[in-house]
Amino acid sequence: MNLIGILLVLLGVVCLSNANPLKKQNPLVLSKSFNLENKTNFVVYWGATDNEGKLSDYCSDNIYDVIILSFVDAFDEDGKPKIDMDGCNGQDCSELGLQVKLCQNKGKTIMLSVGGADGSYKLTSSDFAKKVATHIWNMFLNGTDETRPFGKGVILDGIDFDVEKGAKEADEYWVVLINQLRTLSKGDTSKHYYFSGAPQCVFPDEWSLISRLHLTLKNIYLFLGLDLVLKQLYLKLIWILYQYNSTIIIVVFNHFFV
Repeated sequence: MNLIGILLVLLGVVCLSNANPLKKQNPLVLSKSFNLENKTNFVVYWGATDNEGKLSDYCSDNIYDVIILSFVDAFDEDGKPKIDMDGCNGQDCSELGLQVKLCQNKGKTIMLSVGGADGSYKLTSSDFAKKVATHIWNMFLNGTDETRPFGKGVILDGIDFDVEKGAKEADEYWVVLINQLRTLSKGDTSKHYYFSGAPQCVFPDEWSLISRLHLTLKNIYLFLGLDLVLKQLYLKLIWILYQYNSTIIIVVFNHFFV
């Protein structure tokens, strides 16, 4: 990382180390709705740890542009996603869905993360990956014919992939999954769906196809068709997102977890 990058990280840590998204106060950073053309966007992962507060609280201030619900951490034998998230009653997240709609009405981008440090979400074949993609589309985006955990009419704004476990031979199947979601999303001209990836701190990432193809962060977008890459730096409260056009997106966690 060059000197400018290091200074940006240090500045972010200083500015955000005392931030509390639940306090009703004028935020230090005023953000508008999420826009990839902006030079700075703020993203938070929500739902994977205790005592994070209500989702709607994070939408009541002007700090965060994107909130990523965490996690879908397992697929059944048919590829159907399983949710492990605060605010859900098993696979019923309908009450949380009301908060999702409230957040979206306030201009927040609400995404769902697949993966995490725990769970069983290994992809076993291209066909299985396509099944998973179809279930994700039908259950969380703008598909039909399946039970929707967040309730009818709740359409999330995109999917994040935080793949922290699996097998290297499955890397290509994640590409199949993402491409299938892209294909399905192109059929819906009413909105743009965001797809992001969260490689771990060491580059190339341990489970990443990128390491074997010698791709740079810049080329990740071209190869995987992702809108965002959230690079995990594991500083105390902060991640930095490197974007294709040199935009920096800072991702803040309410808790530090490795």
